Amino acid sequence: MRGFLLDLGVPDRAIRLEGLSTKTVSNASATAALLQADGIEACMLVTSALHMSRARARFERAGLRVVPAPTDFEVIEMPMNLLRYVPDAAALRDSGRAFKELLGRWVGR
Repeated sequence: MRGFLLDLGVPDRAIRLEGLSTKTVSNASATAALLQADGIEACMLVTSALHMSRARARFERAGLRVVPAPTDFEVIEMPMNLLRYVPDAAALRDSGRAFKELLGRWVGR
């Protein structure tokens, strides 16, 4: 990620990476500690649009002011037909992802 940000022109001194956490809640607390140790109270939060609401709540709860920068918005560009309403594996996967986010929001409250 650091290399990607440097390629985009972000100065190295502006980059802080937290690479130990495996869940949003631990990422939020570890990132807040890392930034606050440098006197930083606000951050740009880059994550999936689907995940942004839950992630933003966690980072704000950890004490950071958050500027959300959602990515990878999902758009379905399919013609309207009856087959769109027939269950398939992709729909099951997408429902699972949505359920995980809803459950995560509920647990986080």
